[in-house]
Amino acid sequence: SATSGKVEQQTVDTMVENTFSWILGGAFVWFVASSVLTFYRMFHSPRCPSTAEADGNACLRPLFKKGELVDAYMYLTTDPKLRWWTAEALEELQRAPLWNTSALPYGTPVPPELVNVPLSLESLHGVRRNESMLHLHCFMVRGGLQLADAMNRASSVQPNKALRQRGLLSADILHTRAKLTRHYPNILRRRRNLLGNSTEQTDDGDDANGSNATSQNEALPISVSVPIVGWKPQVYPKEALYWVGSAFCLSAFLRPSLTAAGARGGLAAVVLPWLVHLRHRQVEERRQMQRQEAQERMHWFEEVRPVVPHLMPVVRMSLALDDAAYDARYYPPLLYKEMTFTRGMPEEREVRYAVIGRHYAPPLAIDHFGIHQRSWRPLESNVSKPDPQVELELQIEGMIRYSVMQTIKESWKTYIHMGFQERDLEDMKDFLFRHPLHILIAMQVIGFLQMTLTTLAFKNDISFFRGRSDYAGLSSRSMATDTLQEIIIWLYLYDFDDISR
Repeated sequence: SATSGKVEQQTVDTMVENTFSWILGGAFVWFVASSVLTFYRMFHSPRCPSTAEADGNACLRPLFKKGELVDAYMYLTTDPKLRWWTAEALEELQRAPLWNTSALPYGTPVPPELVNVPLSLESLHGVRRNESMLHLHCFMVRGGLQLADAMNRASSVQPNKALRQRGLLSADILHTRAKLTRHYPNILRRRRNLLGNSTEQTDDGDDANGSNATSQNEALPISVSVPIVGWKPQVYPKEALYWVGSAFCLSAFLRPSLTAAGARGGLAAVVLPWLVHLRHRQVEERRQMQRQEAQERMHWFEEVRPVVPHLMPVVRMSLALDDAAYDARYYPPLLYKEMTFTRGMPEEREVRYAVIGRHYAPPLAIDHFGIHQRSWRPLESNVSKPDPQVELELQIEGMIRYSVMQTIKESWKTYIHMGFQERDLEDMKDFLFRHPLHILIAMQVIGFLQMTLTTLAFKNDISFFRGRSDYAGLSSRSMATDTLQEIIIWLYLYDFDDISR
């Protein structure tokens, strides 16, 4: 009866384990399927049928065909209310060019390259002086057309204000704009790593009052004077103690002799006490420097840090590519849902393709959402400084990734509305906006699988230790491996610059 009872108990445990596994697997499949179905219903738009022209139905086609030659222009200004669609504004913009390219096949990315930001121009001196912000205007024009001629032609058509706000001036011009500078205070940031070279830096990358000398004082030598000779050699007490101690231990294996005894006595009675004295002297100097720097640091924090302009480190122009034709009898495809707050209550507004005639405009924007605040470079107020350089690139992304990322960005407005700062979400931005969409999906799937396996392992641990009073049957190698993994994770966390200690 006891044997049959154990068999029945094992059968019940197996059924419970299988049921638990099926529940977890079903939850995972339901989560993935429901998410895919929701996104499909939200963003799917009927394609243009192959018989549309024969039936007399219109289709919405992209503004530029893939591979068509286009020209791109970037200009700078300090006027936030510039009427960029007028000829007078274009003349003002052309006085401060940043970058341009011609005969670029539409849909081809531009690899990163360094460009000079012409802050030495007199019209842009107010940026360094913290008197104005720096604004970037980007134009994409159909190949073979001059920008001025295309804008003059577009001015005669008089497109509505809504299209201008979406950056669509005519069937030949796309436009976007962004701020290249932001106002941030200089902050003191302590950086550590496992190598021990701890530094305290401001946002401009300079050490605050040479505070990195504290961590490096361990390695600074001590100058000693040799009597009569007058030599002043430099001694590293800590390292010298290791070598002298090792030599003293090794001398114990020498053949007994007067020379060996004299050498051991000299090391033990003279050299080692002298090095210990130098070591104490080095430690006292380090402590004194630490106290002095602590006072300087407190004075540094008590000061009101000035707010200075910071320059965007990377100008990343993002173009969402879509070459599909859609049925014009339906609404244009949905890009994302914009979230706004009215009297504290969230509201959603559908954002679809901007349409002019029978063509829809692809989204063109300057993407700075994934750039950390600490990466923005402070500008000095001296206008005679050389022009800074920034990295510029044109990246092409698919519409699925664009819609998903815009949806995530809009959902984050809720956290900002709740009181979170942009800097609080930087690590999550780095996780979501630095990887392609398929890698992001793979990371999410792996994370879910890891959570599932961890839960099952925890359940097995409970089953293993239930009713036991010893560790018989537990692998010592697995415990050593788990401990090593935990130590590695702890070292990675300790080496991370921005983690709280």
